[in-house]
Amino acid sequence: MTLLSRLAPYAVALLAVAIAVALKVLLDALMAFESPFLLSFGAIMVAGWYGGFGPGILATIVTAIVADFFFLRPHHSFFGHTLEQNVRLLLFVLEGVLTSYLCGRLRSAQTRLGRVVDSDMIGILFWRDGGQITDANDAFLRMLGRTRAELQQGLSWRDLIAPDRVQLNVRALEEIRTAGVCPPFESEALRRDGARFPIMCAGASLEQPHAGRGVSWVVDISDRKQVESQLRESVDVIETVNRIGQRLAAELDLSTLVQTVTDAATQLTRARFGAFFYNVTTDVGESYMLYALSGVPREAFAKFPMPRNTALFGPTFRGAAPIRLGDVKQDARYGRSEPHHGMPPGHLPVTSYLAVPVVSRSGKVLGGLFFGHPEADVFTERDERIVVGLAAQAAVTIDNARLYDSERNARAAAEAASRTKDEFLSVLSHELRTPLASMLSWLRVLRSGKAVPAPRVPQALESMERSTRLQAKLVEDLLDVSRIVTGRLRLDLRPVSFATVVRAALDTVAPAAEAKGVRIEAQLAGDSLVAGDADRLQQVAWNLLSNAVKFTPRGGQVHVAIDVVTQHARLLIRDTGRGIPRDFLPSVFERFKQADTPASRTEGGLGLGLAIVRHLVELHGGIVSVESGGEGTGATFVVTLPVLTRTAALRVEAAS
Repeated sequence: MTLLSRLAPYAVALLAVAIAVALKVLLDALMAFESPFLLSFGAIMVAGWYGGFGPGILATIVTAIVADFFFLRPHHSFFGHTLEQNVRLLLFVLEGVLTSYLCGRLRSAQTRLGRVVDSDMIGILFWRDGGQITDANDAFLRMLGRTRAELQQGLSWRDLIAPDRVQLNVRALEEIRTAGVCPPFESEALRRDGARFPIMCAGASLEQPHAGRGVSWVVDISDRKQVESQLRESVDVIETVNRIGQRLAAELDLSTLVQTVTDAATQLTRARFGAFFYNVTTDVGESYMLYALSGVPREAFAKFPMPRNTALFGPTFRGAAPIRLGDVKQDARYGRSEPHHGMPPGHLPVTSYLAVPVVSRSGKVLGGLFFGHPEADVFTERDERIVVGLAAQAAVTIDNARLYDSERNARAAAEAASRTKDEFLSVLSHELRTPLASMLSWLRVLRSGKAVPAPRVPQALESMERSTRLQAKLVEDLLDVSRIVTGRLRLDLRPVSFATVVRAALDTVAPAAEAKGVRIEAQLAGDSLVAGDADRLQQVAWNLLSNAVKFTPRGGQVHVAIDVVTQHARLLIRDTGRGIPRDFLPSVFERFKQADTPASRTEGGLGLGLAIVRHLVELHGGIVSVESGGEGTGATFVVTLPVLTRTAALRVEAAS
């Protein structure tokens, strides 16, 4: 405030006094106006109203001095006045001070009210009984989207209140009429375009109750309501996330876990639909992708292909930063990949797009969360942060679930291995005890000194020889397994005629097959050379042939064939025996595994032969496989070895 503006009220006070004195002099000249102070009260009120208490006091003092000197007898003197005149002068000063004080307070109140009315913070309206608005400040008109011209034409507060809130305002008006004031309450107003918005309002009577004139103040609380809504929503989100976290912490089933995360994230982001694509590894190491859906039935996605490593999907499955798009079709990466160059026909409508990777603590990408909505700009930064948090929780829980599965599988495997060991020891003791018992029995007979009938001597010798060979075979199989486990099994590789090796094995097995009544048919075409150890390859063929004969009933047939397919020699052994149960096929070539339990065994053996076969074939660079339709359908074993060219045969021969 400048000096001039500060002095202006005092100048007005002096001017008002001067005018009052001039009028007094004029009236004295015209009609002998004897009252020295009457007009001065007007000057004091003007000074106090315009300038406040200070200028009013100035006007009082100056008027008192002028009246004392010029208008009280004796004139032109400050002394010699009567007691009555002095009392009148004193009363005038006191009344001037009181008038200045009251005018100053009134001016101060009017100034504060004017500042409030003129402020842009709240809306102020003045009304009379019946609801007619007589005046309002610019903040109120701007809040309602109205103009001052409309106000002058006539506006009622009923026109500005939402219809369903009119009764609330009627009760407030009645409270003002009866009590003179109405405490603040919430309502809803209407803008010119019909839009509703929340307000906080209160009112008071400008006169005595029931006078019918009042003032109300109105505040637009849309921002506060929005903040409250966001706060409530944030609290709901926090509670939901905490609840989900507690549920995930107790969940170890992977499919239930990912469905819970997908449903929660879809709900929290207001997505029309969401999906969680995640990688799964089977017990045999095969990896494939599964998915959980939310917001749409599973049939809605079943006909669409799994997400591929496209420009838009790929980054998520590589663990890149989250992708949030207001319109996926406007993104430069959209539509660049074949065969669809965009969404397949009939795909769920996606405009807003959000994708967040799910990464384990070790940095391995476990999968990705994907969300879509047909409208644009649905997902916010807040939604992205929520999904990132849920993805982190999901990753930890998936890791825990997989660790639990691994531990459970390891425990099951250890228990199975323990059972297998016990079963193997049981089988081994049986297989060792049976031939030993036969040998010991004949030895006791021979050592007893009793004469053995001549016809039974060959039988005794044959039995002891067979038992000895069986013992030697068991020991040799155990030694082979030991060499395989310790990595000490060595091959003497040379160019070998595969057919010759198989014929030698056939010659060895033929007597046993003939004795059992099993017919062997052989088709050993060609003379393919393979790089191999002849003894070990003969062991492979003998094991497979002896197994075929052992499990084929009398009158059955074993078919043996060799052919060459795409530079590979293939040995096929098919029998008409009892076959292999389908659930046991994956375990056929494992050590110590047999389809029969020790209690139900009908054939001898330790269950090592096929495991040795697989290892020997793999050492030769080949593969062995088995097929069977189940019980009573027989079995087919196929051994495939790479064929040697003449040049390769020369190199193998030179190396050996």
